[in-house]
Amino acid sequence: MLVNSNCAIKLCDFGLVRSLKARQQAVLTEGVATRWYRSPEVLLGSKSYSTPADIWSLGCIIYEMLAQKPLFPGSCTLDQIEKICAFTGYPTEEDIASLDSEISSSLIKEMKVSSSANSTMFLKDFAP
Repeated sequence: MLVNSNCAIKLCDFGLVRSLKARQQAVLTEGVATRWYRSPEVLLGSKSYSTPADIWSLGCIIYEMLAQKPLFPGSCTLDQIEKICAFTGYPTEEDIASLDSEISSSLIKEMKVSSSANSTMFLKDFAP
């Protein structure tokens, strides 16, 4: 995380730097950040993602800073998606369709996660 004098936060991963200005219609890929901080839409192969994906990453980083452990430490892409869905709940058909991704449906079908969210499981990390 980079913070300037105006307290504007910028996320960076210098190992994966690329510019989109040169190619306005660039094809976006899921390999743009460390897996633990990737948003669900990036993990599921969405061809268009933007600021919300960065906000997701920032939230994961802030959690890790406060709890002193990663929020979703997935061992692979499928495990990462399963950990996220255990927290947020199973995506709807509309959610999956909105990704415009060939791989999202197959990844979702492979998941071993219940359809109910369990967001309270992380509250214990901040209990006194």
